[in-house]
Amino acid sequence: MKNLINKPVYVEWLDSLGCSPRWEIIDDDIEMGVVLCKTLGFLIKESEEYILIIPHLAEVDENRQGCGDMMICKKQIKKIYEISL
Repeated sequence: MKNLINKPVYVEWLDSLGCSPRWEIIDDDIEMGVVLCKTLGFLIKESEEYILIIPHLAEVDENRQGCGDMMICKKQIKKIYEISL
């Protein structure tokens, strides 16, 4: 993936389902699962364990800025593609 740094990408990745908004009794009715997530953004950084995607970039006073950064563990990534603009 190193050749994709700073390029727009589409990523499909797995995340955990659920996070109770309140305290609940623990029993057999607890929902468990995995959801397929889809993310579009610029691949900004990569390590052996994760990638950093930022969907919003701006140049302000000659400084590069980003908003909405998201770290995705590589073990969770199912697909990653460069997007042509």
